[in-house]
Amino acid sequence: MKHKLHINVRRKPNDKLEIEGGFAVARLIGFTNTDETNSPTAVDLSKLNTTDVSLLLGISYNATPNLSFNLRYTNSLIPVIKHNAIPYYQLYSAFNNGNNLVVFMGARYVFGKAKSVTASDNSTQ
Repeated sequence: MKHKLHINVRRKPNDKLEIEGGFAVARLIGFTNTDETNSPTAVDLSKLNTTDVSLLLGISYNATPNLSFNLRYTNSLIPVIKHNAIPYYQLYSAFNNGNNLVVFMGARYVFGKAKSVTASDNSTQ
């Protein structure tokens, strides 16, 4: 869900900022785990949650009608590693305690002319 922010910058209206928020659901299909020597290591799948539900928060800056930049933060509400699956002291030093955290910075360019959206009359007579 996005919401356009209407703010004034130096007493001029600015509608170039948008905030976004919402939820995402993901499913683990497959993965590869390697150690410090880039050797594959075995992981017991029964110790992992294969479904992820995450909270999303972000902000976008629309530089032009075709170019925008955004910053998004995602944090899972369900830990990736099941509780009591591994000793707590192994996660104690980790800042996320087993959650899936993502900070995303991106740029988006839309090719072609920006199209305006107008409401259409769908009434029946």
